[in-house]
Amino acid sequence: MMKFNYTLLSFFCILFIVSCDKNETSLIQKEELQAEVPDIVLGKKLENPYTVENMQKAYDNLNKENGLKSSFQIQTTDLYVRFAPADEEQWQQLRADSLELFDMPLDYEIEEGGTFYHDPGISTDQITWQYTVVPVNYNFPDVTYEVLAELFLQEEDQEDSGMTKSGLMQNNDWANLEDEALKITGNYNPEDYQEEGNLKSKWRPSGEIKVEDDYMDIIPLEGVRVVVKRWFKWKHDITDKDGKFSTAKFRSKTVKYGIKWERRDFDIRSGSYGQAWYNFVKKEKNLGI
Repeated sequence: MMKFNYTLLSFFCILFIVSCDKNETSLIQKEELQAEVPDIVLGKKLENPYTVENMQKAYDNLNKENGLKSSFQIQTTDLYVRFAPADEEQWQQLRADSLELFDMPLDYEIEEGGTFYHDPGISTDQITWQYTVVPVNYNFPDVTYEVLAELFLQEEDQEDSGMTKSGLMQNNDWANLEDEALKITGNYNPEDYQEEGNLKSKWRPSGEIKVEDDYMDIIPLEGVRVVVKRWFKWKHDITDKDGKFSTAKFRSKTVKYGIKWERRDFDIRSGSYGQAWYNFVKKEKNLGI
Protein backbone atom coordinates (compact mmCIF):
# COMPACT_ATOMS: atom_id res chain seq x y z
CA MET A 1 0.00 0.00 0.00
CA MET A 2 1.30 3.47 -0.88
CA LYS A 3 2.18 5.55 2.15
CA PHE A 4 1.48 9.27 2.12
CA ASN A 5 3.57 11.82 4.03
CA TYR A 6 2.03 15.12 5.08
CA THR A 7 3.73 18.12 6.64
CA LEU A 8 1.83 19.33 9.68
CA LEU A 9 0.90 22.99 9.27
CA SER A 10 -2.20 23.46 11.39
CA PHE A 11 -5.24 21.53 12.46
CA PHE A 12 -8.15 21.67 14.86
CA CYS A 13 -8.65 18.80 17.22
CA ILE A 14 -10.79 18.11 20.24
CA LEU A 15 -9.40 15.48 22.57
CA PHE A 16 -11.47 13.82 25.25
CA ILE A 17 -9.45 11.91 27.81
CA VAL A 18 -11.72 9.58 29.75
CA SER A 19 -10.40 7.89 32.85
CA CYS A 20 -12.47 5.14 34.41
CA ASP A 21 -11.87 3.54 37.78
CA LYS A 22 -13.25 0.20 38.93
CA ASN A 23 -16.50 1.88 39.99
CA GLU A 24 -17.03 3.10 36.43
CA THR A 25 -16.66 6.74 37.47
CA SER A 26 -15.85 8.71 34.32
CA LEU A 27 -14.15 12.09 34.30
CA ILE A 28 -13.56 13.90 31.03
CA GLN A 29 -10.84 16.34 30.10
CA LYS A 30 -11.56 18.39 26.99
CA GLU A 31 -8.86 20.19 25.06
CA GLU A 32 -8.93 22.23 21.89
CA LEU A 33 -5.92 22.37 19.63
CA GLN A 34 -5.94 25.14 17.05
CA ALA A 35 -3.67 26.40 14.31
CA GLU A 36 0.09 26.68 14.75
CA VAL A 37 0.57 24.37 17.70
CA PRO A 38 3.91 25.18 19.39
CA ASP A 39 6.90 22.87 19.67
CA ILE A 40 7.30 20.69 22.76
CA VAL A 41 9.16 22.59 25.50
CA LEU A 42 11.30 20.59 27.91
CA GLY A 43 11.62 21.37 31.60
CA LYS A 44 14.25 20.14 34.03
CA LYS A 45 16.11 16.85 33.77
CA LEU A 46 14.86 14.33 36.35
CA GLU A 47 16.99 11.90 38.30
CA ASN A 48 16.28 8.49 36.82
CA PRO A 49 14.75 6.11 39.42
CA TYR A 50 14.98 3.07 37.13
CA THR A 51 18.76 2.87 36.77
CA VAL A 52 20.33 -0.32 38.09
CA GLU A 53 22.20 1.79 40.65
CA ASN A 54 19.08 3.47 42.06
CA MET A 55 17.06 0.26 41.96
CA GLN A 56 19.82 -1.46 43.96
CA LYS A 57 19.66 1.32 46.56
CA ALA A 58 15.89 0.89 46.76
CA TYR A 59 16.26 -2.89 47.09
CA ASP A 60 18.81 -2.53 49.90
CA ASN A 61 16.56 -0.08 51.76
CA LEU A 62 13.56 -2.41 51.57
CA ASN A 63 15.63 -5.45 52.52
CA LYS A 64 16.72 -3.75 55.74
CA GLU A 65 13.08 -3.15 56.61
CA ASN A 66 11.91 -6.62 55.50
CA GLY A 67 9.77 -4.88 52.92
CA LEU A 68 10.08 -7.56 50.22
CA LYS A 69 8.33 -10.92 49.96
CA SER A 70 10.69 -12.43 47.40
CA SER A 71 14.43 -12.44 46.84
CA PHE A 72 15.77 -11.41 43.45
CA GLN A 73 18.79 -9.85 41.82
CA ILE A 74 18.86 -6.31 40.46
CA GLN A 75 20.35 -6.56 37.00
CA THR A 76 20.11 -4.75 33.70
CA THR A 77 16.93 -5.70 31.86
CA ASP A 78 16.71 -2.81 29.39
CA LEU A 79 18.77 0.02 27.94
CA TYR A 80 17.69 3.63 27.62
CA VAL A 81 19.25 4.71 24.33
CA ARG A 82 19.18 7.37 21.69
CA PHE A 83 19.89 6.95 17.99
CA ALA A 84 21.35 9.46 15.54
CA PRO A 85 20.12 8.31 12.11
CA ALA A 86 22.21 9.91 9.39
CA ASP A 87 19.48 9.98 6.77
CA GLU A 88 15.95 8.93 5.89
CA GLU A 89 17.05 5.39 5.11
CA GLN A 90 18.51 4.85 8.58
CA TRP A 91 15.48 6.47 10.20
CA GLN A 92 13.16 4.13 8.32
CA GLN A 93 15.39 1.22 9.32
CA LEU A 94 14.80 2.02 12.99
CA ARG A 95 11.07 2.39 12.51
CA ALA A 96 10.89 -0.91 10.64
CA ASP A 97 12.40 -2.58 13.71
CA SER A 98 9.17 -1.92 15.65
CA LEU A 99 10.87 0.54 17.99
CA GLU A 100 8.72 3.20 19.64
CA LEU A 101 10.81 6.27 18.84
CA PHE A 102 10.49 9.60 20.64
CA ASP A 103 12.17 12.80 19.51
CA MET A 104 12.19 14.10 23.08
CA PRO A 105 14.24 12.59 25.95
CA LEU A 106 12.27 10.39 28.34
CA ASP A 107 13.81 11.63 31.60
CA TYR A 108 12.84 15.30 31.37
CA GLU A 109 9.77 17.17 32.50
CA ILE A 110 7.66 18.54 29.66
CA GLU A 111 6.64 22.12 30.38
CA GLU A 112 4.54 22.59 27.26
CA GLY A 113 3.04 20.01 24.94
CA GLY A 114 3.19 20.51 21.20
CA THR A 115 3.76 18.82 17.88
CA PHE A 116 7.44 17.85 18.01
CA TYR A 117 10.82 18.44 19.65
CA HIS A 118 14.11 19.07 17.87
CA ASP A 119 17.36 19.08 19.84
CA PRO A 120 18.75 22.64 19.71
CA GLY A 121 22.24 21.23 19.22
CA ILE A 122 21.28 19.59 15.93
CA SER A 123 20.71 21.49 12.70
CA THR A 124 17.04 21.60 11.68
CA ASP A 125 17.89 20.01 8.34
CA GLN A 126 19.20 16.94 10.19
CA ILE A 127 17.25 14.23 11.99
CA THR A 128 17.12 14.90 15.71
CA TRP A 129 18.04 12.31 18.35
CA GLN A 130 15.56 9.42 18.54
CA TYR A 131 15.01 8.10 22.09
CA THR A 132 13.67 4.73 23.14
CA VAL A 133 14.15 1.71 25.41
CA VAL A 134 15.42 -1.63 24.09
CA PRO A 135 15.99 -5.03 25.75
CA VAL A 136 19.48 -5.60 27.12
CA ASN A 137 20.13 -8.24 24.43
CA TYR A 138 18.92 -6.01 21.57
CA ASN A 139 20.81 -6.44 18.31
CA PHE A 140 21.67 -2.87 17.33
CA PRO A 141 21.49 -1.96 13.63
CA ASP A 142 24.22 -0.07 11.83
CA VAL A 143 23.01 3.30 13.12
CA THR A 144 24.95 5.55 15.50
CA TYR A 145 23.60 5.22 19.02
CA GLU A 146 24.40 6.09 22.63
CA VAL A 147 23.44 4.17 25.77
CA LEU A 148 22.12 6.73 28.24
CA ALA A 149 21.33 4.39 31.15
CA GLU A 150 21.11 0.75 32.14
CA LEU A 151 17.63 0.09 33.51
CA PHE A 152 15.91 -2.42 35.74
CA LEU A 153 12.29 -2.65 34.58
CA GLN A 154 9.49 -5.09 35.25
CA GLU A 155 6.17 -5.08 33.43
CA GLU A 156 3.22 -5.91 35.65
CA ASP A 157 1.09 -8.75 34.34
CA GLN A 158 -1.90 -7.28 32.57
CA GLU A 159 -4.12 -10.04 33.90
CA ASP A 160 -3.23 -9.17 37.50
CA SER A 161 -1.94 -12.66 38.20
CA GLY A 162 0.13 -11.35 41.10
CA MET A 163 3.44 -11.83 39.29
CA THR A 164 5.40 -9.63 36.94
CA LYS A 165 5.58 -10.86 33.36
CA SER A 166 9.17 -11.99 33.85
CA GLY A 167 8.12 -14.10 36.83
CA LEU A 168 11.01 -12.53 38.72
CA MET A 169 8.98 -11.09 41.58
CA GLN A 170 5.51 -10.52 42.87
CA ASN A 171 3.69 -7.43 41.67
CA ASN A 172 3.53 -6.14 45.22
CA ASP A 173 7.33 -6.34 45.50
CA TRP A 174 7.74 -4.51 42.22
CA ALA A 175 5.31 -1.81 43.35
CA ASN A 176 7.21 -1.33 46.61
CA LEU A 177 10.59 -1.34 44.85
CA GLU A 178 9.44 1.15 42.23
CA ASP A 179 7.97 3.45 44.88
CA GLU A 180 11.17 3.37 46.95
CA ALA A 181 13.26 4.19 43.89
CA LEU A 182 10.95 7.09 43.08
CA LYS A 183 11.27 8.34 46.66
CA ILE A 184 15.07 8.29 46.83
CA THR A 185 15.30 10.17 43.52
CA GLY A 186 12.73 12.80 44.53
CA ASN A 187 10.09 11.69 42.03
CA TYR A 188 7.46 10.10 44.29
CA ASN A 189 4.03 11.70 44.63
CA PRO A 190 1.55 9.75 46.80
CA GLU A 191 -1.35 11.45 45.04
CA ASP A 192 -0.39 9.59 41.86
CA TYR A 193 -1.76 6.36 43.33
CA GLN A 194 -5.00 4.95 44.67
CA GLU A 195 -4.65 2.46 47.49
CA GLU A 196 -6.70 -0.72 47.35
CA GLY A 197 -6.05 -3.05 50.24
CA ASN A 198 -2.33 -3.79 50.38
CA LEU A 199 -1.83 -3.02 46.70
CA LYS A 200 -2.05 0.18 44.72
CA SER A 201 -4.83 -0.36 42.20
CA LYS A 202 -4.26 -0.08 38.46
CA TRP A 203 -6.42 1.73 35.94
CA ARG A 204 -6.93 1.69 32.19
CA PRO A 205 -6.45 4.98 30.31
CA SER A 206 -9.13 5.49 27.68
CA GLY A 207 -10.79 8.29 25.78
CA GLU A 208 -12.13 9.73 22.55
CA ILE A 209 -10.46 11.79 19.84
CA LYS A 210 -12.57 13.97 17.56
CA VAL A 211 -11.85 16.66 14.97
CA GLU A 212 -13.77 19.59 13.55
CA ASP A 213 -14.07 19.43 9.77
CA ASP A 214 -14.51 22.24 7.23
CA TYR A 215 -18.25 22.26 7.83
CA MET A 216 -17.77 22.76 11.59
CA ASP A 217 -18.99 19.24 12.32
CA ILE A 218 -17.37 17.32 15.16
CA ILE A 219 -16.46 13.88 13.88
CA PRO A 220 -14.56 10.97 15.46
CA LEU A 221 -10.98 10.47 14.30
CA GLU A 222 -10.47 6.84 13.33
CA GLY A 223 -7.15 5.06 12.96
CA VAL A 224 -4.98 7.41 15.05
CA ARG A 225 -2.26 5.88 17.19
CA VAL A 226 -2.47 7.02 20.81
CA VAL A 227 0.58 6.54 23.05
CA VAL A 228 0.24 6.68 26.83
CA LYS A 229 3.54 6.76 28.69
CA ARG A 230 5.10 7.06 32.10
CA TRP A 231 8.87 7.25 32.33
CA PHE A 232 10.23 4.29 30.32
CA LYS A 233 6.98 2.38 29.90
CA TRP A 234 4.31 3.03 27.34
CA LYS A 235 1.11 1.48 26.06
CA HIS A 236 -0.72 2.30 22.87
CA ASP A 237 -3.95 1.76 20.99
CA ILE A 238 -5.54 2.71 17.66
CA THR A 239 -8.76 4.72 17.75
CA ASP A 240 -11.83 2.89 16.44
CA LYS A 241 -14.59 4.18 14.15
CA ASP A 242 -15.98 6.19 17.07
CA GLY A 243 -12.60 7.76 17.84
CA LYS A 244 -12.29 5.75 21.05
CA PHE A 245 -9.18 4.12 22.49
CA SER A 246 -8.27 2.09 25.56
CA THR A 247 -4.80 0.94 26.59
CA ALA A 248 -3.40 -1.61 29.00
CA LYS A 249 -3.27 -0.66 32.68
CA PHE A 250 -0.98 1.64 34.66
CA ARG A 251 -0.48 1.93 38.41
CA SER A 252 0.07 5.67 38.39
CA LYS A 253 -2.87 8.00 37.89
CA THR A 254 -0.54 10.51 36.24
CA VAL A 255 0.55 9.58 32.73
CA LYS A 256 1.37 11.42 29.52
CA TYR A 257 -0.85 11.18 26.47
CA GLY A 258 0.37 11.68 22.93
CA ILE A 259 -1.18 11.23 19.50
CA LYS A 260 1.30 9.93 16.96
CA TRP A 261 0.30 10.96 13.47
CA GLU A 262 1.83 7.92 11.84
CA ARG A 263 0.38 4.69 10.53
CA ARG A 264 1.24 2.22 7.82
CA ASP A 265 -0.68 4.15 5.15
CA PHE A 266 -0.09 7.75 6.26
CA ASP A 267 2.52 9.81 8.06
CA ILE A 268 2.16 13.44 9.12
CA ARG A 269 5.50 15.17 9.60
CA SER A 270 6.39 18.33 11.47
CA GLY A 271 9.00 19.08 8.79
CA SER A 272 11.32 17.16 6.52
CA TYR A 273 12.13 14.56 9.17
CA GLY A 274 10.32 15.40 12.40
CA GLN A 275 7.55 13.04 13.47
CA ALA A 276 4.38 14.98 14.29
CA TRP A 277 2.88 14.35 17.72
CA TYR A 278 0.07 16.04 19.54
CA ASN A 279 0.56 17.22 23.09
CA PHE A 280 2.45 14.76 25.36
CA VAL A 281 1.53 16.54 28.58
CA LYS A 282 0.51 14.99 31.88
CA LYS A 283 -3.06 14.00 32.64
CA GLU A 284 -4.29 12.85 36.01
CA LYS A 285 -6.83 10.13 36.47
CA ASN A 286 -9.12 12.27 38.60
CA LEU A 287 -8.73 15.49 36.64
CA GLY A 288 -11.59 16.49 34.40
CA ILE A 289 -14.30 18.99 33.54
